[in-house]
Amino acid sequence: MTVVPAGGVGLGPRVNPVDTSSMIDFELAELTKHDDWRTLLNAYAAIHASTQRQEPEFDGWLPRLRSVHGLEADNLPRIHGGLIALGLLKFQLDGRGKGVRYQLSSGSRQILARASEPSTGEATEADGAQQSTRAA
Repeated sequence: MTVVPAGGVGLGPRVNPVDTSSMIDFELAELTKHDDWRTLLNAYAAIHASTQRQEPEFDGWLPRLRSVHGLEADNLPRIHGGLIALGLLKFQLDGRGKGVRYQLSSGSRQILARASEPSTGEATEADGAQQSTRAA
């Protein structure tokens, strides 16, 4: 982060916007290490998209998922905690009747979009065949 002098009276230093790409890279790396975290985040993303299509007034908040295919229910609190700690899942206490509700952060949406993009660093079979032909 770069601090730029304000050049004015009484305003103090002005801070340039933070480049968040390295933070997203870190969070993406963490999700790569933890398949269960990515599974839960994808489950929230799928339910979010479905609810948004069905309910025009949807505010983005979802009830806590208590079961997700492929995940042990006993591990869900730990996974929720990891996603909250990384800032990928926001939560709000919604009173006794509704409990805790969750929402994908903007960072989690960016990460999920990046994770679903094809990797540009991977060579296709055709590329590999061309390279081995050139080498011969």
